[in-house]
Amino acid sequence: MSLQDTEAPRHRNWCIYGGSGLGKTVLAGTAPNALFLTTDPEGTESAQAFGSTAKELPVNDWHTFLQYSDWIVRGDAHKEFQFVIVDTTDELEELCWQAQLVNDELKRASEYQPNKGDYPVVWRKVKAELNKLNRAPVSVIYLAHMMHIDRETDDGEDTVTLAMPEMGSRKRGDLSSWFCAQMGLVGYLRTNNLDGGEVQRQLLTSATSRYVAKDRSNTFGAGVINPTIPGMLAAIAAKGTTPTTTRPARRRRAS
Repeated sequence: MSLQDTEAPRHRNWCIYGGSGLGKTVLAGTAPNALFLTTDPEGTESAQAFGSTAKELPVNDWHTFLQYSDWIVRGDAHKEFQFVIVDTTDELEELCWQAQLVNDELKRASEYQPNKGDYPVVWRKVKAELNKLNRAPVSVIYLAHMMHIDRETDDGEDTVTLAMPEMGSRKRGDLSSWFCAQMGLVGYLRTNNLDGGEVQRQLLTSATSRYVAKDRSNTFGAGVINPTIPGMLAAIAAKGTTPTTTRPARRRRAS
């Protein structure tokens, strides 16, 4: 059987990341029949303000997330929801850390000071649970804040600062790189300030030396202007028709 004869994946695993206040939650809130697993203390107020009808389950500790995740993977959540949105993955990792630091398996100075042995344990737990959720019978959108790491260029003669989803080590980015490899789409959300005061959102989906991004569907080119989840799904279904132009807008020059 040719690869061209196989069907596109029924369920999608996407990551949208960027700085605070740029509209990640608002964008994810446009997904149809969506359920937020809200680890971010700010919740989904911004998405509600823009008319999202998504449901929300607050996740205040790691154990609660494990319960919800098990229900999504093995239960009947897929009968009601088409999308599950984890908002945010970096706060989810923090909940895992909080659970780890109160156990007595490793000696540590206090519950606020991790032992060296805590790091691989937490990161393995996060990887295992995200791996499980990625195989759920629903589509999953992961929202994440942004971190920067310094990496050498391929020729080893220079160092570049790379933006990527905030997760794991802020020095090496190994966990974040693994996470991005599991995604069908990794989008870096930013805003452009246009002439006249208009703010334009741009979801970048093609990697450069400055940020991590990808699009396995090969649909969006450099990215999507003012994206919505329904528009992106329609573009993928149409194979090659993007919801808006992908040409980056000119940024307004500072006066």
